[in-house]
Amino acid sequence: MSISRGSQVGLQPEPGFAELTPLFQREVDLVDSAGDLDVDAWEAVQSQICQTVALVKPDGQEVADFILHIRGDEASFRWSDEPLGTEWQQRCCSGGWVGVTVELVA
Repeated sequence: MSISRGSQVGLQPEPGFAELTPLFQREVDLVDSAGDLDVDAWEAVQSQICQTVALVKPDGQEVADFILHIRGDEASFRWSDEPLGTEWQQRCCSGGWVGVTVELVA
């Protein structure tokens, strides 16, 4: 199993991305909100993101599970080559950052 420990890349939106902006802004708003993160709301938004877009590795294969955060023209993500379900937050949010190259597709 491969779990990316994360990456941050510049984002150059393609036509059609504008319709997804409110979804990503909801995720940013949750992360930036004062106080404790509403984990249930954040997980619901991440689930919607994962159902709306795919992360694709350079070899053309979609990753099985991912967290994607887009703020302005920067995209941050973590991914796994296997579905992780409820294990995802615990397994992906520890450790350092390792760069990977992926393509965002809608």
